[in-house]
Amino acid sequence: GDCHLKRYGVTAEPEIKTYELGPSDAFLVLASDGLWDVVDEQQCAKVVLRAPDAITAASALCDLASVRGSMDNITSLVVDVRQLS
Repeated sequence: GDCHLKRYGVTAEPEIKTYELGPSDAFLVLASDGLWDVVDEQQCAKVVLRAPDAITAASALCDLASVRGSMDNITSLVVDVRQLS
């Protein structure tokens, strides 16, 4: 949908980073800029840690971004990585 912006450097090429999970890691939050435009990492962590489960945490993050007036699409996915081991 952003083809007209290619000349400005907008691309569909994903930015990929690798991170090795450690014993102190509890959650992984994947979210669109609709969330990150209005919620910083510390605020995100507070919401996620207070939620009873990952689904509730993801919903609460989207609600928070909406209440804060995000003008972009809001998507969040929270994964409890403690359950992966």
